[in-house]
Amino acid sequence: MPVDTRSVNPRRYARVMTDVWVCTKCKSINRVRDSRCYSCGERKEHVAAPDGPDVRMDAALAQRSVNAYHSSLPFAFVAGALIAVVALIGVVLVFEAIRTLDELRGAFLQAVASGDTALVDRVLAEQRQPSTIGVLHFPLTVVAVLAFGAWLSRVCLNIPVLGGGTPTWTPVKALVYPIIPIVNFIKVPGMVQDAMYRLDPNGGGFFLVLAAFIGLVGSWLLGVLGTVAITANAVGAITTNPTRDGLVAAFGGVLDQTFILSVITELMTAAGAVLLIVIIARVESRAAAREREIQAVVLGAGPAGAAVAQPVAAMPADAVPPVSADPVETAGAHAPQRSVPVYRPHDAPAPTSPVAPAQQPASDDAGPLLPPPPPA
Repeated sequence: MPVDTRSVNPRRYARVMTDVWVCTKCKSINRVRDSRCYSCGERKEHVAAPDGPDVRMDAALAQRSVNAYHSSLPFAFVAGALIAVVALIGVVLVFEAIRTLDELRGAFLQAVASGDTALVDRVLAEQRQPSTIGVLHFPLTVVAVLAFGAWLSRVCLNIPVLGGGTPTWTPVKALVYPIIPIVNFIKVPGMVQDAMYRLDPNGGGFFLVLAAFIGLVGSWLLGVLGTVAITANAVGAITTNPTRDGLVAAFGGVLDQTFILSVITELMTAAGAVLLIVIIARVESRAAAREREIQAVVLGAGPAGAAVAQPVAAMPADAVPPVSADPVETAGAHAPQRSVPVYRPHDAPAPTSPVAPAQQPASDDAGPLLPPPPPA
């Protein structure tokens, strides 16, 4: 079906051009997920061409002539395991803070009320001794983010081979952007969503990706902004009521609010980590399903491969020439044969030869004879 390429919206389809359906009414090209034609507004089930081009499969087969598919599943396992460990460590640290909160709060309030800081110094000295889990939390977080970036980079390399086109983001960006603050919240969710769509144009996942990155990156942003707000509120309370009671109340409020903020941010981080693991599993599932579909076509089991891999009919046994030990005879059996008229007088006997010619008639009457020569 001829398609009017002038009706293609370049802004909408600059990123994805392999997941399309053609409108039979206005000859416009639309995304697979679009339920209506963007040009004429007709519903997809009414105007979509039933024999539209399978651009995804053609693109995948073309890419595989120069590039090979390498599964990103090992990267997914490593990234998912590290993300789960970091989230678990964060929850453990929250419970540890809950256990020491009452003692720290009482020491601070007593120090502010009496002016004796001995108890506060002792409590702070005990809490400054980092536990093994607390020491490992930050390095493991950095390693987990790098592992996630390596996985996303591998996914980016596999998208063209799986027929999803060429993403606008590169493998280098997928590796570096997750470790840059603010940029990871702005750029990385779009990369993940684009990868999910390119692997399966009919599958969603936008809100899942948004919730995961709000939990992971938004918790850090909430912690920074919350700390600034709590400090500003405490300074305002002390300025308004500079007495000892006002100072005690202000410090008590700071401790309580800081603890609540830490609990909220850690729970957000844990929830975001769980959702990110779900996203990794979903991307791997879509990539595996797409790889099975392409392999089925390559091996001739799919719709596109059925016309390529046709079964060869068995040759009849009597059509196979016999094998001869004599190479001359064997060569003659496969050479093209031509009927050549032979001069033979009427009164001459039939020639006798140990080897009969390939096209010799069975009797003298079977083939044509030349007329006798004129008398001398």
